[in-house]
Amino acid sequence: MAYKSLTERVPRTLICRLEEDKMARKELNHKVSFFSKAIATLLTFQVFAPAAGCPPKENIFPQCTCTTGIVISCNIKTVEDIPVWAFRGYSISRLELTMSQTANKFTFGRYFFMGLTIKFIELKSFSLATLDLMKDFEGLEKSLTGLSVITSSIDNVTSTELQQLNKEFSLFLTLTMEGSMCLLNDDINYIGIPNIKTFTCTGNSGIKKADKAPNYMLSDLSKLEKVDLGGVGFTGIERNVFPSDASKLKIINLRDNQLTKLEVHLFERMPALREVYLQGNKLTTIEKNIFQPVWNQLTHLYVNCNSVVCNCDVAWILYNPKKPANFIPPTCQGSSSTASVSKKFIGLILTDIELEDLCPTWIHFV
Repeated sequence: MAYKSLTERVPRTLICRLEEDKMARKELNHKVSFFSKAIATLLTFQVFAPAAGCPPKENIFPQCTCTTGIVISCNIKTVEDIPVWAFRGYSISRLELTMSQTANKFTFGRYFFMGLTIKFIELKSFSLATLDLMKDFEGLEKSLTGLSVITSSIDNVTSTELQQLNKEFSLFLTLTMEGSMCLLNDDINYIGIPNIKTFTCTGNSGIKKADKAPNYMLSDLSKLEKVDLGGVGFTGIERNVFPSDASKLKIINLRDNQLTKLEVHLFERMPALREVYLQGNKLTTIEKNIFQPVWNQLTHLYVNCNSVVCNCDVAWILYNPKKPANFIPPTCQGSSSTASVSKKFIGLILTDIELEDLCPTWIHFV
């Protein structure tokens, strides 16, 4: 007796059901696969997305405290006291690290901040063997907006040669170094962080040679808006220190240095410049041709606390009717050769006729 084929022995309705079940299982497997991937994605997001709020107090106390806005302040004795592991998974607005005692000099190293999300870092009273911008802050390329180093001892500040790494810090806009070694090393010509808007280098701590500001130090920073080089001890500064394209530069602060004169081209090609601070230097004269490119656009000009000889050479600024809205004049100082002229200037408000009589070469500054 010949055997019948499977399709002949099994009712057709059952075969249809089997085929339908096969298709259903296939569709079910597809749905399960889809939802499995979706759940995995959500779990991944939950794990790696920055958490809201502060890290648990028990994880950061007693070295650190956390306040509203996720501002974490840590008072530490050594770098090992920083509970970096507890910061992972949190979006930190500001991390303030203060060294409470003199410690052996150390270096952060390339991977110290890896895996963290921090917008702003402040280092205070640190003792660093070297600070490498931006290599020491690898891992913060997508979050770091600024760095402040205050009253810290730094043997050497360098700028990484990894240009691609520098460019990845696209949000990094503010670099402040107060009372700390600034980027004034002879072997550094520029900072190399293209988007910086505010650069502050103040104080004389750790600076071994400051005859003049290093040439081309800020020349590539075309987005720079504010420069503060107060109290560093410069005896001179040239135009090439500032961005070659200074179309956005608004504020230059050179207060409390050792400047005896200004370079003739110092303020050229600065169409946005509004504020200039020169108080506390050693200027003996203020030449009008230096300020002529920006005079009509300045809103702030401070030249007080300079022992300027108030003679006909500075009459243009003392008696100019078109002064900046916020203007503090130089401190007049006489000299043996110009004593008679200086005495007439000091404490007097002269008319144009009197001024022309005193200074035959006087002309209005236009």
